[in-house]
Amino acid sequence: MNVTGIPQCSRPACGNPSGYRITSRLHCIPRNNTLSCSLRYVDGFDFGMIGEEDNIVNRRKNITEAPIELFFDEKGIENIITSQLTRTYDLNILKMVAEQLHPGNDFNDIGDGTFEGETASTIGRCNATFDVYHQSGDGNPNETRFRLKLLPPRLHMTSTETLIINKQTNLNHCSCYADSYFRKYGDTVVYQRLQADLDIMISHMEISETSFSSSTTRKGTSVSNHKTYNIIEITKIILEDIQPATKEPPAIVKPGETKILANHDIKSISTSY
Repeated sequence: MNVTGIPQCSRPACGNPSGYRITSRLHCIPRNNTLSCSLRYVDGFDFGMIGEEDNIVNRRKNITEAPIELFFDEKGIENIITSQLTRTYDLNILKMVAEQLHPGNDFNDIGDGTFEGETASTIGRCNATFDVYHQSGDGNPNETRFRLKLLPPRLHMTSTETLIINKQTNLNHCSCYADSYFRKYGDTVVYQRLQADLDIMISHMEISETSFSSSTTRKGTSVSNHKTYNIIEITKIILEDIQPATKEPPAIVKPGETKILANHDIKSISTSY
């Protein structure tokens, strides 16, 4: 994850750009239509941090390694099982990472082209514009020790093709917004007391038999110490390897259910879910 803040006024008056970069490994174990995942080896650095953000890298390094379970349906992540003891801050970070595994549509018999659809994300449930196309290439299976079986078959992909999915969220057309997350989404003010505005949210996903990558870019503004900064936030996942699991995924202590929306409540569920 890369986050950069650029002052809106001249450099002598507002200072230099600031930001941070966080790296980690997402370990997942599949089981039927679920993935049991956890973040490990979190590291990072910051430069010229502003206001209360100067401790953010240390906060990220201390993020919980407790597992979460991602339940999938045909459109992506349907719900998330996590411990009710998980801190909201930690869970929001995990959701931002998990969001990269969430295409947001079933792409039922979709060929190359652009279409509109409604999709859930960390910021809410909003209309989005999808741009989907197949990119041909020779591929190089020797670069990896695995091959992915692409589902569903209606994606109509060959072994040498890469499926490209671009998604731009229409921030002004949402049926709900994540609670207390941003002050303004596009032109829509939702939580006046907050100081961060979201102007653009776009996602890019590439899928083939031998590779997977997904990223989300958010652009907006934030106010700190009475100064306004242009913020660019990029969250990206790249599939590095697939290995046989050596043990069952750990049990979730005091499990609860939540949605992909940031700050969404965790509801108690049976331990035998």
